[in-house]
Amino acid sequence: MRVAAAAEGQTILGVSHARFTQLARTPGFPAPIAHLTCGKIWDADALAAYAKTRKQGPRHAGDAAGRRPAGKRVPVPPVTGVGTL
Repeated sequence: MRVAAAAEGQTILGVSHARFTQLARTPGFPAPIAHLTCGKIWDADALAAYAKTRKQGPRHAGDAAGRRPAGKRVPVPPVTGVGTL
């Protein structure tokens, strides 16, 4: 059995520390196999299986790559007579 602390779990899931903490509190997240002085320990294979079941959609209401739609473009007039030698 491979084991993982929070730092390894973050890598397995590809999330930040804050997001890992949020996910660990949700129903369906693998239960820790031990509570040590250094923190909780999970079965790394269970975290990997959980990672495969997570829905990985776009992060923003943009395109499939998660990019946000651009706002209205406003042309900027050229600056003249300022700072010229």
